[in-house]
Amino acid sequence: IGNIPEHWKFCKLKHLSHLISKGTTPSTLGRDILETGEIRFLKAENIVDNKVSCTPEFYIDNITHGLMKRSKLQEDDILFVIAGATVGKVAIMPAELTPANTNQAVSFIRLIDKSMALYIWNVLQSDMTKKYIWQNAVQSAQPNISMEDLGNLKIPLPGVNEQNQILSGTDTGLPEGMAMALPVHPQVLAECDRVHPARRHCRRHGPSRVRGKQESDQCGRAAQRTAG
Repeated sequence: IGNIPEHWKFCKLKHLSHLISKGTTPSTLGRDILETGEIRFLKAENIVDNKVSCTPEFYIDNITHGLMKRSKLQEDDILFVIAGATVGKVAIMPAELTPANTNQAVSFIRLIDKSMALYIWNVLQSDMTKKYIWQNAVQSAQPNISMEDLGNLKIPLPGVNEQNQILSGTDTGLPEGMAMALPVHPQVLAECDRVHPARRHCRRHGPSRVRGKQESDQCGRAAQRTAG
């Protein structure tokens, strides 16, 4: 992506995540997709303009949702289209659309530190990520990227102040390929801070420590140093 500041770190997406997985097709379980129902069922066509769209509407019942417990979506999960013509589209799962589930064309990324969701969402829209996706996409009947390749995507980790500048569109010295698709309006950041106290703490004091097996490759310490 060009020259980057020496204090920036890189960390694979899988080492910043509790879970990277995908859904399945209800018909493989002998279940149906419904026109109305209790649980929203998201497909690739529900990721529009890098947001989750309510239309077209698909649903499953609670029994199917239970059978598909692996892919029950949570607030702040990052949804990433991994198959089809819209591969690479990305969105953040909003609380108001849960409970929800998804199919095999949509991956969900559950971050260890959910306060980083907006930043990671922006990185996944960058030219750097688009180039990586298309270099690694399998060109069959429809393009697709493997879960392994998605997890191996290297995420640049600048300091938390620089992350905020990137999100607000005020950082004019970004390396080539790191320009974000859409700066996040300050009012959006303020609303996210209001709704998510942990995110507000992160933006003021830096990300919380990354825990778990991911510390073995020092990404936890790299993430912690973004506060500097």
